[in-house]
Amino acid sequence: YDPDCVVYTSYGIVRGADTVVRNTVAAIAAAPDGITHHLNVAWRGDEEVGFYTAHLGFDEATDRTTGTYGPPTGRRYLVRFAADCISRANAIHTEWLVRDNGAVVRQLGLDRDAVARQIAERHQAEPYVIAPGPMLSGQEQAGPFDDWVCALFDGVYNRRRFDLLKGFY
Repeated sequence: YDPDCVVYTSYGIVRGADTVVRNTVAAIAAAPDGITHHLNVAWRGDEEVGFYTAHLGFDEATDRTTGTYGPPTGRRYLVRFAADCISRANAIHTEWLVRDNGAVVRQLGLDRDAVARQIAERHQAEPYVIAPGPMLSGQEQAGPFDDWVCALFDGVYNRRRFDLLKGFY
């Protein structure tokens, strides 16, 4: 993963390779006997422009330690997933990850409404921005931006690289 990667998940937006690694280590600790099965991987691109990959598969594991859904149940579960990744220079910089978390909750024998409430109460996910709001009367469509403005917004605002600010101002 790129140090400034962004991963969109059902629990919110994850930013940075360090956070991806911490989350992965926590998931492995919660189910150390887990096995990932990739059913299909499709890809397009090259070393120059980067790659787009789409992954379809499932994980199976035993719920052995306290994790996302609470204390261990000792039950075996299977969770299907789909992931779309964009990478360049052998590092993923953007990923969309969807897992069938509801299936996991059911397989663990937990009450889905109670689990949903519990996660909603403790989780402070960064909100998704689906699309900008409508333009107001009198607003005009923005014209083309120069490279400086695009680099500023992408680096500082999208990737939250505040260390880049000094170079812009």
